[in-house]
Amino acid sequence: MLEIKYIKRIETAVYQKNKLLFAELLSDEELIDTDNFKNSKHQLDHLLGLAVSRRLLAQRLSISPKAIKLDIENHGKPICQNNPNLFFNISHGGDYIAVALAENPVGIDVENWQRKASMRIAQRFFSESEQKILDTAAEHQQQFLFYQLWTAKESYLKMRGTGLTQSLSSFSIGFQDQSLQILNEPDVNLMQFYPDNTHIISVCSAISMQQMICQQIKLEDIIIE
Repeated sequence: MLEIKYIKRIETAVYQKNKLLFAELLSDEELIDTDNFKNSKHQLDHLLGLAVSRRLLAQRLSISPKAIKLDIENHGKPICQNNPNLFFNISHGGDYIAVALAENPVGIDVENWQRKASMRIAQRFFSESEQKILDTAAEHQQQFLFYQLWTAKESYLKMRGTGLTQSLSSFSIGFQDQSLQILNEPDVNLMQFYPDNTHIISVCSAISMQQMICQQIKLEDIIIE
């Protein structure tokens, strides 16, 4: 089963009000690390991503969130030491934090697709076939297509766990049966959906959409049992 949960960003005042409840979820080291963030937005995004991840992992493993042991692999991919065969991934983008959890490697990326995108980025990082998709699209569609491609590529790299050691142009996204897919990767499913009219979430996994549960959650779903 592929489980996806996404939540809207919280404000500093909301965190301060619920700080003790967050302390019941995160490790002492994580709490210290987040307190050392200089940017409050990045601090809260990081903290919320960890909190959602710990809650989901704890529910799947039937243990307390505090008992979850997390680590980071060489290229930044998070792992759960309690069960290395349980995979998860976190993304912060726009107004949302999204987490994916599965029994197979999984990658997730969320972005605000209405944020101005530079087509120079596509020229630098996209494959030739992807640039052609953008170049042949109507001007008013290009920005949306850019973020469809960008989030798809990010989620794929995160699933592979290679980080930026693998070039973004080393593989291609293309249309197959009216939807975008990772070309020449028949065992990888690319799923895209939209939590609202300004954001896009892309997920890559070997698990099919029929086995996916996707849900928006609220703060009380995480910090209160």
